[in-house]
Amino acid sequence: MLTHITGLPPFSSELVPQELRFADSSNQYVQFFQEELASCVKSSERVLINSLLELEPDAFKSFEAHGISSHAIGPLRTQTKTEDNAQTECLSWLDLQAESSVIYVAFGSIAKLSVEEIQELAVGLEASGSPFLWVIREDAVTMEELPQVLPEGFLERTRGKGMIISWAPQVRVLAHKAVGGFISHCGWNSTLESLWAGVPLLCCPRHAEQRLNCHYLCNVWGAGLELGRTETGGLDRSLVEVGVKALLQGEEGHKARSKAQEIMHIIEKTTQQGG
Repeated sequence: MLTHITGLPPFSSELVPQELRFADSSNQYVQFFQEELASCVKSSERVLINSLLELEPDAFKSFEAHGISSHAIGPLRTQTKTEDNAQTECLSWLDLQAESSVIYVAFGSIAKLSVEEIQELAVGLEASGSPFLWVIREDAVTMEELPQVLPEGFLERTRGKGMIISWAPQVRVLAHKAVGGFISHCGWNSTLESLWAGVPLLCCPRHAEQRLNCHYLCNVWGAGLELGRTETGGLDRSLVEVGVKALLQGEEGHKARSKAQEIMHIIEKTTQQGG
């Protein structure tokens, strides 16, 4: 447990990115980035943060304890790509689905799943029996390559039940009444966008601060469940099936949705005049 950071409660070192935990890490980018960020923060008149005081009161208290003038200006929505007919087709598909029945799957703009992970995720989604909207970026697997990468017959068996696309208007997707849960890498933008829509998350952190975001979602805010992983951190079809069913149909998932809805109402107040 780390207990030496002024203003913060004790927390596990396992929540810290491994690039910062281990001095012999082969990836020094995160360490250099954090050092540069800390230097900038110390010399700044004020720091504007894409978060809510209500979500992270301890963090803002810690800034105050260190003499740093910080201001919560979030959440800020992001939509970085122009939508076209092919990309908004998913919204028409969502219109055909029952309320809160769809599991939305997206791992952000950086993380890439291996072929094995894609196959395990596919089998787990199919076994869950829930309709799914799954974003697989073109820089990971092209639409032409999908039939060779996915399990044999998967596309045929799930036709109408699931939809795979290379990009989604995520803010609009999460706001759709058919979406009942979000399998996410827990990047901060995706986390805020999901909470803004009142959608609970099935957390599958990959890099950087995502493990910490997952901890807050599942253990502090109660707005998510953590997706079970193998001993080596990989995806497993049975754990995917169990996780989706728990989030969309189980009691824990129901509680997570209620918490996400509570946070959604808090966010609504912060984005109004005077918030």
